[in-house]
Amino acid sequence: MKPEREVSKVAGGLQDGRIQTWYCLNRAAIDAAGFAAFMASVRSQWLDPGWEQEVKLIILGSSQGLTPISDWIMLVESMNA
Repeated sequence: MKPEREVSKVAGGLQDGRIQTWYCLNRAAIDAAGFAAFMASVRSQWLDPGWEQEVKLIILGSSQGLTPISDWIMLVESMNA
């Protein structure tokens, strides 16, 4: 896949209006810079420090039905051949 297509596929799915506006106004330059540069910009401009840990805690605190997510992940991984 062409790098500019990677950026447009991800950018089109982001729901934050600020990021959408930034991308629309700078589309050519952002696409030309590539996916890694796009993601680095999103992280540095819009994500709070420590966001990774917050996301991990939310995921690990969730469940799939009555099963804790960590148990469900292990079950899915054990079925992956």
